[in-house]
Amino acid sequence: MATADRLATVHAPDSPPADSPAHPNDDPKDEPRNDGGDDTAEQIAALLDGLVRRQRRAGRGSLEALGVEVTQGQMRVLRTLGHAGDPLRISELANQLGIVPRSATSVVDDLEEAGLVARKPDPDDRRATLVGLTSAGGQVLARIRRSRRDAMVAMVERLDAGERADLLRLLGRLAEGDGCSGRPDHGSP
Repeated sequence: MATADRLATVHAPDSPPADSPAHPNDDPKDEPRNDGGDDTAEQIAALLDGLVRRQRRAGRGSLEALGVEVTQGQMRVLRTLGHAGDPLRISELANQLGIVPRSATSVVDDLEEAGLVARKPDPDDRRATLVGLTSAGGQVLARIRRSRRDAMVAMVERLDAGERADLLRLLGRLAEGDGCSGRPDHGSP
């Protein structure tokens, strides 16, 4: 019986109250909230999380085929450097990632050891160091992007052209002003 139907039903004195599970295996935590709040946001978050997990699995599978191991944090660094185009100072990289410079340095150390990024002196400031993708890092990033794109294509091809346009427009509206990088700018109505 749907939650709304159960809540609308008047319980007989010997039946469980509306706020207790109707069945011993029913867990009230798993049911939609009925506190006047909207659980739509939770449902959307769960669906988006699932889609992102699919994309991440596709990217990991692609790297496993290459014999490359990259953590999610390392992937974020590669994407940020790839998006920047030019090498970045560690402080700027950390700022764009929203982490402290020491954390960025640790991730860069591991990526440098793997041959995916390289450090070089900043020609404008001898005290600073720039970090950029190596050729191998660029190839790994391109491979992951292709795998993730292919995974998303497989998911959205179930939608017709109008539904895809609506989805893109709505996701674009949700992402407005949040600093999402890599998002095409198609404008909003």
